[in-house]
Amino acid sequence: MPDQQADPCAHAWLTNAPVALLALAADGRVRWANRALEAVVGLPAAQLLGHTRDSLPSPAHRVLFGTGELIHLKGPGAPERWLRCQVSEPGDGVRLYCYTEVGREIALAEQNRRLAGEIEGLRTTDTLTGLPNRRALAQQLELHVSRSRRYHNPLSLVHVELQVQGPDGAGDAAMLAMARHLRERLRWVDQVAR
Repeated sequence: MPDQQADPCAHAWLTNAPVALLALAADGRVRWANRALEAVVGLPAAQLLGHTRDSLPSPAHRVLFGTGELIHLKGPGAPERWLRCQVSEPGDGVRLYCYTEVGREIALAEQNRRLAGEIEGLRTTDTLTGLPNRRALAQQLELHVSRSRRYHNPLSLVHVELQVQGPDGAGDAAMLAMARHLRERLRWVDQVAR
């Protein structure tokens, strides 16, 4: 790390950098930490200096020296954090760890996975009845026909057409009642769809 007297501008910039930085000396001891790292770990740099990975004040902080790119930092009374770690070796046996917070990105990725699952469900589910729709039925029908041919089991396909006359909403109510009736009476291996 730049010496404060030798290069005060570089030292000030690294100390106040918006990313968390930690420097390990060649002997594995913490040589320097900036203010952003203090905020991440919840400890002043003075409590980290001179410690090795195994002698850190909290076992939760040992993950800072892990080999993985993503670090899950969680300790008693501290907020959960996800950090991306990049390690460089500027020279003299010093290892510089640079940590950027990626908790928001991880949360967004999880939300995207959940929403993609919901979209897939909407693609294959009838919105009124919650039954599988025509697309889902076509996919399942291929499987049922293949299984029937392979094991020489009979296969039946029943088409029910429901015609309802009455006030608005009567058709939807009848469709829901029919869907509920079929769900309750068919076996678990049977497929019902709209």
